[in-house]
Amino acid sequence: MAGPYRAVLAVFLAAAFATSCSTDPDAAKREYLASGDRYLADGKLNEAIVQYRNALQQDPKFGEARYRLAEAYAKSGDIAGAYREHIRAADLLPNDVDAQIKAAAFLLAGNQFEDAKDRARKAIAIEPSNAKAHVLLGNALAGLRDFDEGLAQLEEAARLKPSVAAYGSKADLHLQRGETDAAEASFKLAIDAEPTSPEGHVAYAQYLLARGWIDRAEETLKHAVDLDANHIVANRSLAQIYLRSGKVAEAERYLKRLADAEAAPHASSRFALVDLYVASRRNGDALKLLETIALSEPAYAEARARAATIIYAEGRTAEARRMIDELLIKYPRNAGAHITKARFLQAERQYDAALVEAKAAVAIDNNSVPGHLLCAQLYQARNDRDQAIASYRQVLRLNPQVASAHVEISRLSMASGEFKSALDAAEAGAANAPSDGQAQLALARALLVNGEVRRAVPIVGTLVKLNPGSPVAHSLAGTLALAQSDYSTARRSFEHTLKLDRANIDALSGLLLLDVAEKRSADAVARIERLTTAAPDNLGLQLLAGKTYAAARDFPKAEAAARRALELDSDSLAAYSLLGEVLVATNRLDLARAEFERIVERQPESVSAHTVVAMVYELQRNKAAARQRYERILQIDPRAAVAANNLAYLYAEDGGNLDVALQLAQTAKQQLPDMHEVDDTLAWVYVKKALPSMAIPILEQCVKRQPKNPYYLFHLGLAYAGAGEKAKARQSLQTALGLAQKFEASDAAQKALDAL
Repeated sequence: MAGPYRAVLAVFLAAAFATSCSTDPDAAKREYLASGDRYLADGKLNEAIVQYRNALQQDPKFGEARYRLAEAYAKSGDIAGAYREHIRAADLLPNDVDAQIKAAAFLLAGNQFEDAKDRARKAIAIEPSNAKAHVLLGNALAGLRDFDEGLAQLEEAARLKPSVAAYGSKADLHLQRGETDAAEASFKLAIDAEPTSPEGHVAYAQYLLARGWIDRAEETLKHAVDLDANHIVANRSLAQIYLRSGKVAEAERYLKRLADAEAAPHASSRFALVDLYVASRRNGDALKLLETIALSEPAYAEARARAATIIYAEGRTAEARRMIDELLIKYPRNAGAHITKARFLQAERQYDAALVEAKAAVAIDNNSVPGHLLCAQLYQARNDRDQAIASYRQVLRLNPQVASAHVEISRLSMASGEFKSALDAAEAGAANAPSDGQAQLALARALLVNGEVRRAVPIVGTLVKLNPGSPVAHSLAGTLALAQSDYSTARRSFEHTLKLDRANIDALSGLLLLDVAEKRSADAVARIERLTTAAPDNLGLQLLAGKTYAAARDFPKAEAAARRALELDSDSLAAYSLLGEVLVATNRLDLARAEFERIVERQPESVSAHTVVAMVYELQRNKAAARQRYERILQIDPRAAVAANNLAYLYAEDGGNLDVALQLAQTAKQQLPDMHEVDDTLAWVYVKKALPSMAIPILEQCVKRQPKNPYYLFHLGLAYAGAGEKAKARQSLQTALGLAQKFEASDAAQKALDAL
């Protein structure tokens, strides 16, 4: 108690002395400021903060005190306080270039790019040759996706003062544009500009790690540590490299160096060492270190929450819950404690109670990325897709580099049939976290689903090369080969995947498709039955079993598998979809529509569920209801390709607005450029609009790809007739009628043939 007591007493005496010396508020605030500066220079941060606050009590608009208070907060680890006071200081010191730069830097760190841009421009207006201001402006513009102007500002910064900041930011911008060679050149220029600065080496090492060049990254990071033995990022990055390669002792050496040198009260380096102990299953060492960390008041709550998490993972759940409840009694507004309790409840599948705690955390700290991320995961667990996506988007507003948020938005969009939205999210994830393997996997999947096979090829190749033991990467390679109609390669990839993971659903699904295509349904059924017998409670396997039985036309077993899946998870949208598909296949359309309407009740914005309902209405010849549902889908997502295509066809068939039909058909074509069904719809609209010359080349390609499709031949015949090519029209119509005398449009085809 002696040390803190003396510190508080010193501040009290200094305040009393200052007050006794002057009753003039202006003089008093200056004296408080000078006193705070002395404490700051001596490293006495708490005392300095008290004095700066005393100055602001005398004059809340004292800009210099706001600025110094912000600096003291930053040095003490109170980033939120530093952020708040730097913004206030910049408002009070509009002509102070440093105040504007500091505010811009904090705004940029918080991803408030528009505000950061405005602050940087103010700094440049005050001092046009300030290189730091140009760097900040360039980064803010890059955050706003204005890459060309951002690059121009960074080049100007490098011209004014070659630096790690300027060239490093240029490199990051080039990476965002996919310009890896230009990025590497800029990283090297950053090192050349400031060869004795560790920052350039660290930035280059991060790039090398992202490219998978581990040895070069390790060498570069060691050079950074030679320049600054206690550089936090360099030491932690080296520790991560050694942890991945199983060299725990080497990793511990670097983290321990940081922990021993740490002076910050929030103990971030010591917490990193705790993480290493947990990762290497040294819970005793972790808990012992956490006891030491908890002696520091600013780190107490986090240390206790971390300790409770370790104890919970060891199975001492009652003790862990008691610890976290006691922590919340002492600190009821600690967001981290609420998040920890929510995670305990999440592990126990008490999703509603967990969500209450997670919401409490974000109510306390709306900028909590872990809080919003946990809310998203809990909404997802409750099958509340829209709320989950909204929470993931909140995470990305706070930190666009959280790859898992991009990945999950992509996955949720794909599950709802919103393939273009899935691709948009995956592309954003890959751009913001180019070194994240999950982001690259999501991008490859989304590209394949959207038919962009060529773009997927190099990504999948890189994933397999960097992750030779990953079943996910090999399964994706199989899916790529399948999309390229390379069935032998696809089968080899899927079989290799199953050697690595015998229950990999994607690989099993791929082999199912191959077996069905090669008329080997019995093999597929035997394979899936072996797995479901061994693991009857595996939801994914039950769903795949249902699809396998359906492909083999064994609909009773397919329905039984779907209903078993619903027993395992009554909220499984995939299980409802499977059941609905089986009911459609067995012509129980009313029951099928009811199953998909249940999905709509749970997920009102589900494009895929609404689409199946609309298609069932079409099968039931209820075109008015189908039209109405397709129109509703396009209100939810104007780019929903299947709905746009089918509605365009209905409009063309029933004499609807052909201009709208054309717009819809063109939308579908943009989203699904390689589907001949979409081509046929577009051409059919052209026929109806009396534009046969536009329709003929499209329909000729459709017939070439499917020469036995009577509808394509019928449409082509009418297009030829409209263009005056009677011989070709007669041949097409006769071929159509010869293939299927009684297809739905056969009467119209015969009538057209008779008129020629």
